[in-house]
Amino acid sequence: MNATSGVLIEEKQHAPHTEETLRPLIELLDNDFFTQTTCYLGTYQSVTRQLPLTFKEEQRLFKMFVAKQLAEHVVSLPQFYLQVEGQQLVSNSSMLQQLKRTINDQPEIEPIIRTLWHNDGNLALSAQKLYIHRNTLLYRIEKFKEETNLQLKKMADLTLCYLLVIA
Repeated sequence: MNATSGVLIEEKQHAPHTEETLRPLIELLDNDFFTQTTCYLGTYQSVTRQLPLTFKEEQRLFKMFVAKQLAEHVVSLPQFYLQVEGQQLVSNSSMLQQLKRTINDQPEIEPIIRTLWHNDGNLALSAQKLYIHRNTLLYRIEKFKEETNLQLKKMADLTLCYLLVIA
């Protein structure tokens, strides 16, 4: 903790803060006070001898996240690991690098992958959020499958593609 950072520890609640509840609040504060806030949303921990070690590890992870300058206001442990591990996977695999280039070469597919991921693969909801007809979404997914043999309707394929998008 210093002049530009701090720690907020809260007791476990029935309705805890989530990324979805914190993000709008942080964005509002940043707009009002011309700041750039990044928040790490840790996991709930029991008070044991391990707590100080866990806290230090979460601080270390957050510093790594900030050092990578990943553009998120709120980050959680799973999200952080997906981004960091995704980057390492891609950097160590020429096959994944090629697949990432294929995704990057199709500007319409990245938002589809992100939206499908955030909507748990729900096609109707994703089409609605993308402001496209469901049939258009299905066509683009099928076109992507023809080029890559990856089916974005399958969670494993979607997860791999999402890792490549955020890496």
